[in-house]
Amino acid sequence: MSYEILEHTADVGIIAKGKTFEEALEEAARGMFSFMGESEPEKKMLIEVEREEKDELVVFFLSEIIAQCEAQGFAPADVKITSYDGKTLKAEILGENKTLKNIIKAVTFHMLEVEDKAEEWRIQVLFDV
Repeated sequence: MSYEILEHTADVGIIAKGKTFEEALEEAARGMFSFMGESEPEKKMLIEVEREEKDELVVFFLSEIIAQCEAQGFAPADVKITSYDGKTLKAEILGENKTLKNIIKAVTFHMLEVEDKAEEWRIQVLFDV
């Protein structure tokens, strides 16, 4: 499992990898958190999203994290997907109550890729900052 920063002229992005879709999505979230600033895993926030298409699920999951963090003054540190049945995804976001260092305005569909490549899932996603 890992993520890497994706160079882009106008936005920031990441390429995340994992053995499963869930692992790759956790890495995508961790990559997004790296842009938002460092925090400690002191408290838990729960996220739940429903989408049938994996590309939509990526965008809506990451967008919901951003929205909840901004609404609650929560800085994310780590993520654990607790269940995924092919449509509904539930996750625990660990972090702390503090102001985010950097604001991500949106998760975009631009250049979004969700691929299952020979025993490895790969997610590429860009963020509007």
